[in-house]
Parts: sequence; C-alpha cells; structure tokens
Amino acid sequence: MKKMFYKIFALSIVILQLISFMSIVSFAEADNEDAQIKNIKNKENNIIYNTTLSEVDIETKKEFKLNLSTEKTIENQPIKIDFDKKDVVDYYYETEGIKVTKANSETTEIEFIVTDEFGSLDVYVDYGNGELIKKSVYTYKYSDTVYVSKLGKDMALHNCMEELYNLGEITKGEWEDKYYELCQNFVKKLSTQSVVTAQNDVNTAAASSNSIVVSGELSWTDAEFNLLPLRYTKVELREKLLIGSTKIDSCYTDNNGQFSFTVENVNNELDLFVRVNTASNTLAIKEDIAEDTYYMDFPIRTSVSPGSSVGYDYYIEYDENLVAERAVFVLQGMVVGQRFANQMGMNTDEIIYVIYPSKYIAETNSAFCYGITVEEMEYYLDNNKVDYEVLIRLFVKLLEITDVGPKIYVSEVGLDLFNDFDTLIHEYGHFVEHIMGNYKSDIEDFLIYGPEHSYDNDNFANNEQENQKSKN
Repeated sequence: MKKMFYKIFALSIVILQLISFMSIVSFAEADNEDAQIKNIKNKENNIIYNTTLSEVDIETKKEFKLNLSTEKTIENQPIKIDFDKKDVVDYYYETEGIKVTKANSETTEIEFIVTDEFGSLDVYVDYGNGELIKKSVYTYKYSDTVYVSKLGKDMALHNCMEELYNLGEITKGEWEDKYYELCQNFVKKLSTQSVVTAQNDVNTAAASSNSIVVSGELSWTDAEFNLLPLRYTKVELREKLLIGSTKIDSCYTDNNGQFSFTVENVNNELDLFVRVNTASNTLAIKEDIAEDTYYMDFPIRTSVSPGSSVGYDYYIEYDENLVAERAVFVLQGMVVGQRFANQMGMNTDEIIYVIYPSKYIAETNSAFCYGITVEEMEYYLDNNKVDYEVLIRLFVKLLEITDVGPKIYVSEVGLDLFNDFDTLIHEYGHFVEHIMGNYKSDIEDFLIYGPEHSYDNDNFANNEQENQKSKN
C-alpha cells in the first residue's frame, strides 16, 4: 500500500525497481515518439515525465466519507446521506435528476428523492485549506424502485439489472442492451482533424467481396479534456443480435489507439460494433477478481454488407460519474508502466488482476500490490496468522478462477486514485518485481511489518536489512 503522501516519489521507485534487470533509459527517450502522436497537450507526459518536486503539492489531503441510509428504496421515499462535520468550514451540493427535500446548514444531513431515471448528488466540503473535497451518490430508477450507489451511475444501473436477472425477470442480453444505451451518452465520433498520428499502423486494405474490414482509432479524454490514444487496450468486434450480441474477434489497440478486424466468409449484412475492455496484455481491471472486466460499447454500424471497409473512429468523453470510465483511467495509467517494462525487456504471460475500486482498503487514496499462491493463503489462514478479510476474499475467489497460474498477482486501487498515474505505475512496478524475481519480501513481511512504504521508509526493505545483520 502506498499512501498519497508519498506519491510524488513513485517514478523514481519504479525505475529503481526495474534497474536490477534492465539498463536505464529515460522515460523521455523511451517515449520520444509521443510528441509526434498528438498535436494537443498530452497529460500523460506532463504528469509522468516532466513533474518536479517543486511542482507537486505533497500535503496530505483530507477526505470524508458519505454515509448512505439505503442502497434500495421505493419511489418518492426520501433517501438520506450525512457525513462527519468535524473540521468542516462549509459545504454545498449540486444535483441532477433528484430533488433535495431537506438540508440544514447547521447539520451535515441531506435528504432527497429521485425524479429522473438517472440521478446524482455531488457534495463539496471545505475544510478551510482552500480545496474542496467532492463525494457523490448516484441513483437509477426502474419502475417504482430506486437503486443507489456511491460508486457511479453505471453501478446503480448494474445493481438493478443484476437483481432483475437473478429474479429471472430479464435475460443477459436485455441487461447488455440497457447498458449499451447508457454507454452511448459517453462515446463520441472522433474528428479526423482532432488527432495526428505518427504513422498509420492499421491495415486499410479493401475488403474482398465476401469479407468485411472494420478498422479505426479509439481515444479517451482525461480530466483536462485532452484527447489521448487508447493504447494497448483489448477491443472486441461484436455482432448485434435482436437481443444482446456475440463476439466475432478481439485484438489490442496499438500505441496510436488503432486497430483492425477482418471478418471472412460473410454472406449477409451484419450489425457491428466495437467493445472496449479494461484489459491489456498483462492487465485486467475488474470490480472483483472472479468478475469480468469493465467495458464500454461504441455505436452500432447497421447493415454492413460483404465487401465493405468500415472506418470506426471514436473517443470516450470524460465523465467521472461512470466506474467503467474511471477504470479506463486506471488501465491507461498502468499501461504506461507495462509499455516501459516491455521496452526494457520484460516478457511474460502473467496477468495482474487490478481490483478497482477496492472494497477492502479503508482509505480511498491508497493502493497495494502483491503476489500470492494458493498454498500461501492456505498456510496463513490455517495457522491463524492472518484474519485480513482481503486475503480470505482472494482465497475464495482464486478457487473460482480456472485459468489462474501457480501464483496470482493482485493490486487493489482506492476509489480516488483512478487519475493518479504515478501511483498506478508504482503498483505495476511491484508486479514487474514479482515477474523478474527481485521482489525481496513475501506475504509474511506484509503481515508482520505492515504494507506501508515509501522512498525512504520501507518496512519490507528494513526487514531485509535486519535479516542480513542477523546472518552476519
């Protein structure tokens, strides 16, 4: 786990983590092609490569927790939230699709009802340090029932669809179709003038008379609305059915966010679309370890006939109200570390399962990463060496995964860290350490010494030094 206080040192830590197996090449040199890729400011470069200590606020940030009265209620039934008013100087709120029915400036309790299909309540708290801290709740109304989530609009919808599916009231395809409708509010057509790529890596050859070519470029927007390539991301070409869809093929985008599919032996028109998964070659961003990755669906191209070549250029519009979109941020942050490690010689078929947002990290601005085997979990649990809920959960979920190797690599990322690239790269650096065999601590160190570490105070490293002293 690495607290926000230490995040400014993450890049140097990652380089130190990699130094034992690769010659050091500066990030700027390893990424010098980026200047040719976008003709707009690239936030990835700004954060990762050019940040100096003097430019970073290292003050530990306040955070507050919203308490929610219910996650499910009936229409017109008031929903209540509150938070600890200690040290709070002032607060205000913004609403969309809901109506506040009671709010007292002397208390921190807010009561509201839902008016629209989707709703949100954003609470901004001022602790007197000149910075507003934001927390939100989201709602989805179905028939006369309201579902509430502190994570995102898509999770409020997910909770409803999951319940209806488990009750046998909808099919998986109907669930998928409803989520597709939500995605269309956040994916937009990409103007060819808005992005300049270094070179065209996409196979743009014309389709044969009985094939279809679908190729294009996918991008995403950061919190400053900079347009960035959706790099090394798993995408699927899918055929839309009457209800739901089916996968035709999958691939990974390249460094420019480009991809290409060729569908052979097509005898009739197809309705096609592209699905973006929050996964890369060595990464899978998930709600939980045995779940599928998050995804976002792009618009359907209807009645695509054999012999067609379809251009498919879209971008994900910035909206932090979707968990799936924040998961895209997590993916793209760790992809920077993956790309650098691969350029320096790492080659692995292993996967790191990244749980976002973590359900078991108390602080929303913390994260951790480690590797563990089934045998290690069994040992620590059977010998009462640990009662950490996270390990128990991982042990149970690990047994549900059929394709897992002898060791599982897990990272959990706090809710507020989706846009913190240096922390994300830092955690991926620990995965690299495990893969290259130079991670000096094991799960027992984690249990005995605690998970906190930084550039100058590493419990794991201190333990290793003590072991060396005792041997001498």
